[in-house]
Amino acid sequence: MHVCLIGDSHGNVRFLRHTLTQISAFRDRLQVDVLAISLGDFGFWPGDDGLDFIEAVTAAVDATSVPLWVIDGNHDYPGSRGQPEGYRHWSNPRPDPAATRFCHLPRGTRFRLANTAFGICGGAVSIDRRSRTPGSSWWPEEAVSDADVDRIEGTGQVDVMLSHDSPWPPPGAELYHDSRDPTLAGDLVDNQQRLRDIASHWQPRLVVHGHWHHPYTALVKSDETGHDTRVIGLDYENFETSTHWLDTSSDIQVATTSHNLDPSGGTE
Repeated sequence: MHVCLIGDSHGNVRFLRHTLTQISAFRDRLQVDVLAISLGDFGFWPGDDGLDFIEAVTAAVDATSVPLWVIDGNHDYPGSRGQPEGYRHWSNPRPDPAATRFCHLPRGTRFRLANTAFGICGGAVSIDRRSRTPGSSWWPEEAVSDADVDRIEGTGQVDVMLSHDSPWPPPGAELYHDSRDPTLAGDLVDNQQRLRDIASHWQPRLVVHGHWHHPYTALVKSDETGHDTRVIGLDYENFETSTHWLDTSSDIQVATTSHNLDPSGGTE
């Protein structure tokens, strides 16, 4: 199974159509099984715009026959069952790569593809939340919660962790401050700390995330887990910089990189 991981699409149907078409061409050329996984800020949105987006995406999935699974980002509308414009309507904690064409992967979802075990945790903190309307364009469920961490700590280890935010500040990133939102900086730090707690439990050899709109590869060296963790950040709405391929039949390799991240979450 070849998995194409996709960065933020922000409701850009043209980008998603192009990406799914490229994935299907890869599948047909090599005659292999494929799966696409979006890493959040997908485009779930309340109202008619959200419904139109979901209709267009599911049509692209049907046209290309590429399964598309999605984790939630900070700008994705949760909704509920019965509201197909929200991600909860599509939530499936036990997806089947042979049968699940389109779904949302709830936080804490674990699944195995060939030799690779995956763990999922969406969610992040919006730096622009002060300018958004609660319940309309911003939702408090966006951040990773202590309950998410507690639930995940009752599960087994994984090879690959897929998240929206990064457990560690990306290289060159600076903490965001907003004097009009005095708790924002602390909430940003807390969200990454919760993801580090999850990574410490799951002990993945590879973490791939979106959210930061900053493509990079880095390495986290950790004496606690006994192995290094490669971290890949994806760009947004650009096929060349917003996708990363995995072959789940092969071992996940930790590559030497030009960036080292501090396991504690500080900067080196």
